[in-house]
Amino acid sequence: MAVLALAVLVPVGRAWGDVPPGEACGAAGHAAEQVASLPRNLLISIGMVESAHPDPQSGRYVPWPWTVNADGQGQYFPTKAAAEAFVRFAEASGARDVDVGCFQISLESHPDAFATLDDAFDPAENAAYAARFLTLLKSRTGSWNTAIADYHSALPEMGLPYERLVLAAWQRLGDRPFGFDLDVAQAAYIAPDAGVILQTAAARRVHVYSMLDDADMPFRPGLPHVIDGD
Repeated sequence: MAVLALAVLVPVGRAWGDVPPGEACGAAGHAAEQVASLPRNLLISIGMVESAHPDPQSGRYVPWPWTVNADGQGQYFPTKAAAEAFVRFAEASGARDVDVGCFQISLESHPDAFATLDDAFDPAENAAYAARFLTLLKSRTGSWNTAIADYHSALPEMGLPYERLVLAAWQRLGDRPFGFDLDVAQAAYIAPDAGVILQTAAARRVHVYSMLDDADMPFRPGLPHVIDGD
């Protein structure tokens, strides 16, 4: 069933791997929505909040498949291979929590989600797991609103602002069902967190990951520096 859904969304004559990264999360997300019977554009809206990035080809903000957040530090990469290399580098350097892909699945919180790191960055695999997790969250409370918040955090102070951002993204994309009504029209899309808050003695020893220079283009090749937090 998932294969059939993907076949409908991927342009005829093109293999899934040939879909440009700027289109990959959207195609995979819509396929996963169909398979899991999610409201249309719900998963895509989560992707916009989790990994939105300018597509170099179109200039539009889209969920970006080669996105990584390591211990609160978000990074975008031009290729899957570069993103995978960064994850291995970050984990080897002591990163505690790493979120990956279109829908930013936490490898720490969901250790059994993917058989390999390659699968974790596959847009279809990433979207399918996100859809299953979202469906599970909804089954616990019966509410899509609560499921959206819990997708990010079960803590209200973190989940509720996230819910508003997703609903705002959904409002822009359209097809938001009746009943998802919050005053969020002015909320903006957000990129992954720009930094790490160091609060404890142990936390101050965490590694902070950043690209070579924030002023550089976001797709500068090569692995980032590792800076020890003081």
